[in-house]
Amino acid sequence: MKDLLPLLLIPLAAGFRRNDFAAAAPVSNNMTDHHMMSDAMPSDDMMPHTMPPTGMAPNGVTPTGMTPNGMTPNGMTPNGMTPTGMTPTGMTPNGMTPNGMTPNGMTPNGMTPNGMTPNGMTPNGRYQLPPLPYDYDALEPYIDEETMRVHHDGHHRKYVDELNKALSKYPRLFNLTLEELLRNPNRLPSDIAEDVVNNGGGHYNHTFFWQIMSPEGGGRPDGNLSAAINRTFGSFDSFKNTFKETALDLFGSGWTWLLKDDSGNLRLATTRNQNTPIPLGFRPIIALDVWEHAYYLKHQNDRGAYIDDWFNVVDWDQAEELYNM
Repeated sequence: MKDLLPLLLIPLAAGFRRNDFAAAAPVSNNMTDHHMMSDAMPSDDMMPHTMPPTGMAPNGVTPTGMTPNGMTPNGMTPNGMTPTGMTPTGMTPNGMTPNGMTPNGMTPNGMTPNGMTPNGMTPNGRYQLPPLPYDYDALEPYIDEETMRVHHDGHHRKYVDELNKALSKYPRLFNLTLEELLRNPNRLPSDIAEDVVNNGGGHYNHTFFWQIMSPEGGGRPDGNLSAAINRTFGSFDSFKNTFKETALDLFGSGWTWLLKDDSGNLRLATTRNQNTPIPLGFRPIIALDVWEHAYYLKHQNDRGAYIDDWFNVVDWDQAEELYNM
């Protein structure tokens, strides 16, 4: 829903500001106006001068313009409500749906159901570990449940905790988005700059990583992204081979990215440790974590096998959305 140096842009949904990647743009809190329907009162010709003994006109309407059950002829109570207590749009009088949510899926205090603001922050302004968008075992057999639990609940949580710890020394920095923190690290206080880059980058990168995978992933992209891949790499198979070689050539720990520039051109890049593409101004389309903690429990030191398996869970629909933004 600051939950997002060398590379990254994402509007995350789940934004990132204190989440959610995704991309990283804040979610609008604007609500659509819902207009109450006015009471439909019968016209004079509906009220005959001669009333039957029951006090109702022949059409079943009492002199007040309501049927015996207190409803107007259009099925609403005199205050414009349906019998369920909702307006004709399905909203309660305070503008919420029956489950207490506003039309954009937030509670009245601007929080998403999981207790975070749309930018991924808790109400007290601290970053929060976003939940996985699927079950821990959902990516089996390609990425095992144990790895997902250790990776998300252990490593990613540590990055979030350490980022909050560093920023707590300068609380005003919680007012910046994750992208703003990572885009200009030289402007950060020198005693926390490295911690923010490492842990803020780890939070941003992992939030994006979870969202670019899906149990229904794999296959090939289509649409504009497919055309761009073919234009840049010659074919999808050629792209996969080049991406794999790039990831294998990265010495030590880091990330491999497919990025898009403002003109829609694609390029591959790697970042070391938890650096991001944010400072370069490119939009990430997909990213692969090649730290050993991402694959060692299942694949040991066979990074190539991990890469091959990972392509079976890449969410190309999500990648297409990111490319078209």
